[in-house]
Amino acid sequence: MGLTYKSRTIADAKVLDIFGVQGVGCYQLNFSLEFNLPNWEPADGKAVLGNLRADISVGANRENLKRIGYALPETPLPLETKEITQRQCIQFLLNLSEQQLFALEALRNGGGLYFRVTVSGEARGERDSQWAREDFSYEATISDWARVLQQLDYADILVIGVELPKAELGHKLRPVTELVRHAHGDLLGGRYDSVVARCRQALEGVRKVLGQQDKSSGALDKFCKAARKTMTKHERELLVREAAYHYAHLAHHVDHAGAQQSYSRGDAMFLLAVASAAISSEIAEASAYPPPVETHQAE
Repeated sequence: MGLTYKSRTIADAKVLDIFGVQGVGCYQLNFSLEFNLPNWEPADGKAVLGNLRADISVGANRENLKRIGYALPETPLPLETKEITQRQCIQFLLNLSEQQLFALEALRNGGGLYFRVTVSGEARGERDSQWAREDFSYEATISDWARVLQQLDYADILVIGVELPKAELGHKLRPVTELVRHAHGDLLGGRYDSVVARCRQALEGVRKVLGQQDKSSGALDKFCKAARKTMTKHERELLVREAAYHYAHLAHHVDHAGAQQSYSRGDAMFLLAVASAAISSEIAEASAYPPPVETHQAE
């Protein structure tokens, strides 16, 4: 029925799209709504719909929706009936904190999101006014939401606040860095087994590229032979990496019963955090202590 005044439709609407904009320390979801205003004959008088706002609710399905906040129009222009039909698009802006964005990621759990956009406003006629209100829905598919996260520049930030590693072109850890970034894409797409598998490959890659096999074995040996109190910070870090690598083992194999092991979103986030931290740590260490430049004396 749309938004009405005395049972007469002023405007009907539909949600066209949703997109993201990153601010300074905040994030913004923009809901693009198209309003269609039917013609009103002169005998019908005129009606104006103003003070618009949208109450946004969201859920992983249509049945269980929770309120996330109010969205206000980017340009607060009123909608006024005329003798001709009209079409007008308005952007409704919803500000989100990082914590809310984290909560949305946990809520969707690798799937899509359902939004209920409840538009309300003051409908004014020639003699009086009344409050108009109507619900509109929008389904953000997995690909839709992945696009929104990209627009929010969330590709470089994990949903648990851990920065993804960055390596310059030509850096020896660049290939494993790309593995982790692909794993992050799998996380956004809900492919959790793939996240774990890629992160295991990345941890193995760090060990091989940097020649840390002996150091990792030495750290494990110290831990198992009651010398753990003498372990350095880096040795303890190597031990954590080896534990994560072992934890992800079943991503490439089956269990003792021949069944494939499945990993959850929490498992994927855990491995992604460890792999990201491992690579970032080694890149930072190499930057802080670059290898000495060889010099040759002229003969």
